[in-house]
Amino acid sequence: MKNNKMLDRYYWRVRTHKLLKRLLKKRKRKKRRLSDTRFILSREVHLDYFAQTVFLPRLTDKIRKKSCLEVKIPSVFSIYDNPKKVLSIIATISRMNERKSIKSLYIDHSKCRSNGLGAEILLASAASCLDKVKSAKGTRFDVRGTYPDDEAISRMINSIGIVKEVNGRPRGLENIPNDKTLVFRKESIPKEVIDPSGGDKKNSVARSFIEYFDRCLDKADRRLSKTGKQRLNEYTGEILDNAGRHSKTNMWHIYLYLDYTNDETLNVHIVVYSLGNTIYENFLEKKDVDEVWKTQLAKYLELHKGKLPESDLVTVMSMQQSVTSNRDSDKSGGLGTVKFIQFFDEVSKECNINSSCHPKMTIISGETQLKFDASMIMKENDKGVLTIPFNQSGELTEEPDKRYVTNLGGHCFPGVLVEINFPIRVDSELMS
Repeated sequence: MKNNKMLDRYYWRVRTHKLLKRLLKKRKRKKRRLSDTRFILSREVHLDYFAQTVFLPRLTDKIRKKSCLEVKIPSVFSIYDNPKKVLSIIATISRMNERKSIKSLYIDHSKCRSNGLGAEILLASAASCLDKVKSAKGTRFDVRGTYPDDEAISRMINSIGIVKEVNGRPRGLENIPNDKTLVFRKESIPKEVIDPSGGDKKNSVARSFIEYFDRCLDKADRRLSKTGKQRLNEYTGEILDNAGRHSKTNMWHIYLYLDYTNDETLNVHIVVYSLGNTIYENFLEKKDVDEVWKTQLAKYLELHKGKLPESDLVTVMSMQQSVTSNRDSDKSGGLGTVKFIQFFDEVSKECNINSSCHPKMTIISGETQLKFDASMIMKENDKGVLTIPFNQSGELTEEPDKRYVTNLGGHCFPGVLVEINFPIRVDSELMS
């Protein structure tokens, strides 16, 4: 009798253990399905935003009838130099989510001679989102392509671009080495609960970003000073915080890329973008209640009325110190993005003994593109307030120069994108 009771207890434990294992597996599957569902929804939201980059009423019949969309990348594929073409391509790919007949995507880079990280990132993101969303709906979707002749462009595509995103097999890809690249890429958790102690993802990403950037400088035999790390941590944290709050979606991405195959010339590429509200939309939402609009913005808009679109003028003013759509910000507000850009401009100047090489930096938000270069004047007034008028005179009373401020008319980035590309040299010396 005693043995029977012991056996019963043993079998009860075995059954309970098996039941708990089944429940645990079921819970993990449910959690995985929930995570997958959220991920697919996030990719669909990305596609919806990317589809807004061009104001087209509908796609052409020619595109709709094809089962394979073929995208030909232009010779200059860069947000800085050719933003309209880049945004058109992104919109075309993203709108294929509406077309059940589209079952494959072919990206032809064969004519590409010059590219930028921002363009390749957006292309990769749009293609990857389309791939994942179509596949989740049961479509056997395929992404393929052709590489350019330029091996540096091929390495970028392989390391951080469309091939990395979708794991495709473009022709000739297998022979492209990418072991001499540094790649950093992070994106937000849209519904992240912020930790008051500073343990949220933005802080963690900012620290990791600094570590990777220091590794980039190490390839040029240089390192960031302690002060440099503190400054970069502050600016990176601020730009990610702005991207999260101002976008209203908390959907942001940050990338860093260095190809050190040729160690005599090193170029660091950085891209940060958020999807959601544009800079202009943030200010427009608070137009009737915001003191900044009623004072500084209204005067500036009246001064240059009819010379540039209102969205361009508001975006220019958003770069000025103390002009911010965040009413809780202190008097230094409105400079997060500018400080971030200025930091890398300083690093480039201190690293690069060849003064003919300058950074290429741009911001695109809505229909507005701002360009920063060595000839642009930034100065402080007698009160120590920094102004960036985007003209040669250095005065906000003068209208912005169209070399620095461009309206993309009919094309739009639904959020804010910052792209920075700057050279560093092995034989340079980085100041503290």
